[in-house]
Amino acid sequence: MTFSGWAQGFPVGLPHDGNARHALGGVAGNAGLFGSAEDLLIYGRAWLAMLRGEENGLLTPSLARLAVADHTSALGPPRGLGWALSQPGLAEPAAAPAPWELPFAEPAPWAAISPRSSGELLSPRSFGHTGFTGTSLWIDPEKDLVIVLLTNYVHGEKKLPLMPVRARLHNAVVADLRL
Repeated sequence: MTFSGWAQGFPVGLPHDGNARHALGGVAGNAGLFGSAEDLLIYGRAWLAMLRGEENGLLTPSLARLAVADHTSALGPPRGLGWALSQPGLAEPAAAPAPWELPFAEPAPWAAISPRSSGELLSPRSFGHTGFTGTSLWIDPEKDLVIVLLTNYVHGEKKLPLMPVRARLHNAVVADLRL
C-alpha cells in the first residue's frame, strides 16, 4: 500500500503531521498549535506568571505547578502534563565554566552524548515542548526566561539533527544573556 496524499509546496495553516492532516481531517491534538513567535512568547510569559502565583485566567497557579511536575519519574525522561522537563545529571556548578565562556558551536563540556533539546544551561526547573517541524518552546522560571524557536524542518534538502540545534540555540541564548 502506498500513500501519495502529501501536499506539494509549503502548506499554510495546515499541519505537516500526516496522521493529523490526512487520517484525522487536519484536526488532532498531536498536530500542535499554530502561532507566531510573539504569541508563543506571550504564552510563555503567562506560564511564568502562573508559576509566580499570579492569576491570569489561563490556569490557576496550583494547576500550573501540577502541569510542570514530574509525572513519569519511573518511566524514563521526566514529563509533566504536556511538557518535557529538565533532566538532572549536569556537572556541579563549581566545575563548569561560566556560560558565556562556552563556544556557541560546541556542546558544553559536561553535555550528554545525546543532547537534550533544552540544552545544558537552563535551570533544573525549566520545561518545554518541541514540534515535528523543529519548533521549540522552553520556559525557565528560575531565569525568568522564555525561548521560542520556530522552524520548518520538513522542507529543504539538508536535515540537521534537531536536538543539537535546539540545545545549542538554548545554550547560546542563556550564555548571551549571561544568565
